Amino acid sequence: MDELRNMLFSWQQQMVLRLKEIQTQSETRFAKIEAELSSFIPAGNQRFSEVERRVVEEENSSQASVSELRKVKEYLQQQIVERKDKEAAVYNELKKIETYLDEYQMIRKKLQ
Repeated sequence: MDELRNMLFSWQQQMVLRLKEIQTQSETRFAKIEAELSSFIPAGNQRFSEVERRVVEEENSSQASVSELRKVKEYLQQQIVERKDKEAAVYNELKKIETYLDEYQMIRKKLQ
């Protein structure tokens, strides 16, 4: 009986350690995503500002061409799509982390 108890205790300790490792890995991934997103947003805003400035200059200029405006529009649409894709990826990663944390809490409650 003591041997079984010791085995269960050892297994429980191993599970706790593994769960802590998984949590640390998830937190690290989340921090990387957060850092990437925080650097992406200012860069994206700067790009949009630059594009908006260029558009205003071109519109005010008598030399503005329809071709250039189409390129700017395509660029903006591409940036919007890329930004939405990144936001979706971050949202999915956050959902995974939330799911993991919920599962971790359930396991902790079972182990207590």
